[in-house]
Amino acid sequence: MNSIKIKVSDVSERLIKTSFTVLLFGFIITQLFELKFHYFVFISSSCIIAFINIDKYKIIKLKKAFYLIITALLCIITVPKTGLSAAFLFSLVSYLMVPIIYYSKLFKSFELSSLSVVFKIANIIFAFGLILQYLGAESRFLDSAFTYTSGNLESRFGSFAGGSLLLGLCGCFQILFSVFDLSKEQKTKVSQKIYKYLFLGLGVFNLICSQSRRFYIFIFLTLIIVYLFRLGKINKTRIIKAILFFSIVCILFFILSFTLLEKNYFVIRLFSVFDFKNDNSNNLRILLWAKAINDFFNNFWLGTGLSSTTIVGKDIWNVVDNIEDIITTESYFLKNFVEGGIIFGSFWFILLSKALKKAFKSFKENINYNEILAGYFIVFFFIDSFVSTSLESILSSTIFWICLSILDNKQRLALKEN
Repeated sequence: MNSIKIKVSDVSERLIKTSFTVLLFGFIITQLFELKFHYFVFISSSCIIAFINIDKYKIIKLKKAFYLIITALLCIITVPKTGLSAAFLFSLVSYLMVPIIYYSKLFKSFELSSLSVVFKIANIIFAFGLILQYLGAESRFLDSAFTYTSGNLESRFGSFAGGSLLLGLCGCFQILFSVFDLSKEQKTKVSQKIYKYLFLGLGVFNLICSQSRRFYIFIFLTLIIVYLFRLGKINKTRIIKAILFFSIVCILFFILSFTLLEKNYFVIRLFSVFDFKNDNSNNLRILLWAKAINDFFNNFWLGTGLSSTTIVGKDIWNVVDNIEDIITTESYFLKNFVEGGIIFGSFWFILLSKALKKAFKSFKENINYNEILAGYFIVFFFIDSFVSTSLESILSSTIFWICLSILDNKQRLALKEN
């Protein structure tokens, strides 16, 4: 039997990059055409990829079939409750369409680092927009909002990203790409190292300016965990490099914090995550967790319906009278249990836990750079899923499933045998 070499088609790879670009600059597109154009474009791109590769899915494994049947059932139950809303379409793509497309041996050969170019361009443009905003520029293409920090109302810029959370997430991804690039054991010129550190600094800059406290903590924990599991044998050189790296990151953080605004606002913003006396958002998050747990037990088997707790695709200010009425979970793990019930929630918890185990294995083997980079993102998404819902976005969901495909051990063995 002739062996078949499986690789990502050029068309599919271009569509993935195009979809990412459209999502990252969706706010500009929305403002330009005054419609939610980026919803349609990404769903259309996903469908095109599915049609191109439909012949690759002749055999569906039991685990995948079980997941698809449960998810399809939840979609059927949800439609009468919510209708074909934008929020439901987002959930349909992130829970059903993206996994079908990306969790395949077809994407085992996908070079995850090829996406770094898209994020470099996005981070450059977002940083430029931030500088304009701090200089006082205003435009419908530059997002701005307000947030409470320790009881004080402060302005919060989202640049061309359209929101501070996407800006912070984009900064985190750039940091992961840069740290991975810097950690490669290869000889590089001084100019190349400076280039890499500049993009690391760019990611840190956008992350800090996003004022996304959760991402400040998530990326720091991710880098520590990745380093500890990639450390292997401890020696003096590695310890010095680790101390030097984390010192540079901390120095960059405090320099940018002290120079961008008076009163050291970004440091105050960071530590306000522990302020339960003056920061009502911290208390609200705990109340939302308690409500989510209660909703789960009240809808134990089939949940409350996909998209019922998401704010993605919703204009929440048109449907709630009070901030305490916002229906969300503030935790991806809780979200899956609440929306899909015990079976769906357990499936996702086990899936994420196994993905984390595969990530650690890739660090231990330390032989395939593509798998190591996928491990970086899996660690980040696992930590993020405890107190955030980044994986409900199509952009994060797509990266997660590509990473899972890259780290799939059975697929790796099958490819080696071929």
